[in-house]
Amino acid sequence: MIHPIAQYQDNISQTYGEKNSVWYPLTGRHIGVDYKCPINTRVVAPKEGEVITAGKSRSLGNYCYYEYTLDGQTFVERWLHLSLIPRIGTYKAGEQVAYTGNTGNSSGSHFHQDIWHNEVRLDLLTAKNWNDLTVNPVEHYKLK
Repeated sequence: MIHPIAQYQDNISQTYGEKNSVWYPLTGRHIGVDYKCPINTRVVAPKEGEVITAGKSRSLGNYCYYEYTLDGQTFVERWLHLSLIPRIGTYKAGEQVAYTGNTGNSSGSHFHQDIWHNEVRLDLLTAKNWNDLTVNPVEHYKLK
């Protein structure tokens, strides 16, 4: 598996599980990892899979959901604050999917990555179950 922005995978500006109830009222914690990197850094497919949804939101900016299977389990990664909305479709591992940006509620150029088991279920997310529904990206990519 390839990290989507391998050259910046160690530049973590906000960790998974970091407490902050102001920005994250549902969980009280950051459910992803923010990687500091320049705008327009290439974002590549970590594994063969597909962008299953993509769009733009006031808070998330330009975003996409990238779905793939690993060891028989389905994972969906959300990539937020992208410079452009990626195309929906299938990608091979290492193929460019997007570029990083600073769109939506973002305080600077970075790549936000959160990972979900099976499907993104924001409607079920609470302060008690966030760690059951999501995966620590650093552990998932074995970046410790």
